[in-house]
Amino acid sequence: MKLVELIPGAQTDGDATDTLADFLGGELGKGVVFAKDTVKFYRNRIGCFWLLNGLNEAQTAFDAGCSMEEIDAALSKPLGVPPTGLFGLLDLIGLDVMALVAEDLRQNLPENDIGLAHAKFPKVVQEMLERG
Repeated sequence: MKLVELIPGAQTDGDATDTLADFLGGELGKGVVFAKDTVKFYRNRIGCFWLLNGLNEAQTAFDAGCSMEEIDAALSKPLGVPPTGLFGLLDLIGLDVMALVAEDLRQNLPENDIGLAHAKFPKVVQEMLERG
């Protein structure tokens, strides 16, 4: 199911929001996510958490001698990850963009947030970013 964000403004009429959500969910068959327009909304909080967590967990595989291609192959079809795999997806997004998102999360997440532990690149990925 494709998710769509519904971000009402401070002056948005509640009836208008409900009508739009009903249309998106019913007529178009979309999953509606009510979100705030902040760094903590669901894409950065869920999607980027998954990507950053995957990168940090991949360090263990690198240390065991696995290549990026092997990690992508292990994560794609068996786990339902997009066919690009973790690193292919990050290549599409851009490591520079992901680094900015991670920095933004580090600056804006509460001190006790679990995401802070993952809002950084492991050594091998940081080195890739530095090489451009």
